[in-house]
Amino acid sequence: MILFFSVFGASAGQLPQPDQPDEVAISEIKKFISKSIDLRRGGFFPDLDADWRLRLSTDKAIVFQARLTWSFAEVAQRRPESMPGLDDATRHGMDMLTNTLWDADHGGFFWVVDAETPPVLADTPAPKHLYGNAFGIYAAANAYRALGDPDALDLARMGYQWVEEHARDPQHPGYYEVFTREGRPILTPPDGDPKASDMIGTAYGFKSMNTHLHLMEAYTELYRVWPDPELRERLTELLGIVRDTMTVEPGAMNMFFTPDWRAVPGHDSFGHDVEAAYLMLETAELLGERPVEETLPIARSLVDHALLWGYDEELGGFYDAGGAWGEPHDTTKVWWAQAEALNALLLMDDHFGDETDAYREAFAKTWEFTETFLIDNERGGWRWSVQRDGAPIGPTEKSNNWKGPYHTVRAMLNIADRLRERREDAP
Repeated sequence: MILFFSVFGASAGQLPQPDQPDEVAISEIKKFISKSIDLRRGGFFPDLDADWRLRLSTDKAIVFQARLTWSFAEVAQRRPESMPGLDDATRHGMDMLTNTLWDADHGGFFWVVDAETPPVLADTPAPKHLYGNAFGIYAAANAYRALGDPDALDLARMGYQWVEEHARDPQHPGYYEVFTREGRPILTPPDGDPKASDMIGTAYGFKSMNTHLHLMEAYTELYRVWPDPELRERLTELLGIVRDTMTVEPGAMNMFFTPDWRAVPGHDSFGHDVEAAYLMLETAELLGERPVEETLPIARSLVDHALLWGYDEELGGFYDAGGAWGEPHDTTKVWWAQAEALNALLLMDDHFGDETDAYREAFAKTWEFTETFLIDNERGGWRWSVQRDGAPIGPTEKSNNWKGPYHTVRAMLNIADRLRERREDAP
């Protein structure tokens, strides 16, 4: 622990300069542009080890391909001068989404395909998932914002229409989550195993916080460029589900639900709580002043609860999981949760910094922990996870189908922009 206090003692409580999070984001995106583009099969290589060396895989999964496409499009809009090739990388990703991962026969995005012999599907218990379709919509809508390509907007709208036609639950608010290729909901385990769960860990036939949270995120991105009245209704409904049904006192989100939205017992994910605080406010701000007024207290309660039970007050950083009350049962500190926490803490400080310095102090301490132990300042990118004291743990790769720059780039760009605004507003 001597290393920890020698690193943190001099700068505890200080916020980074805006250029620091920017440099973290740009460095990571440069690595992905130089290492991940698959020129022969299309799309992006998902598997890159700790030193950014390629481990060849022919699988192309919608979540990774869409998240990376979204990330390139986001940097192309917000930091266009940072590097060449951002528009080209966005187009390259869109080509994979449009021509390989979109099902030309039945609509919807496949969960994963074998890009060596498309459209052969990789081995998976269900060809399509709402979670994957949400990220396909998310990427295509942002690519339209970046490129102005009407084909990207068309793909995003087709994704939305497929979801509304096949996934919307006709009996209860919300959506089914897993589907056959033809778009029929799969409500029981395909192999009859009662212990089976779908591709993101939800029991078949149940609804999940994670999927509905990211569908709200995707519909928010689409509504920015296509303010369709029906889409607004769906987005308003999703915000209500996330804010008023999934989130409960004292500021925790249930993970899983029956079809009629009765909560299923499970743990609280602190990373998802702080991420949801940001995403709910992002949606509410798009919908208007009243949704913001209704949402802000709930968003704050999520961050406050995570600070109370999931935050390491001694060393900084947020733990992976715990309960509504009591000590966390998993003190691992995962890369994406720290990025989302930093984003949410600075946002809360913008809103409530005049009342309390708790968000600012937690941000500063978490930033120092993250910069020291999770951001790989030598090789670029982020380490997967560390133990409570910063010791490495878990996978070592910089990229796989579940790990890319989407959480981290968005968080770092948002933080840099907010810090610059503070500097400009200072007397």
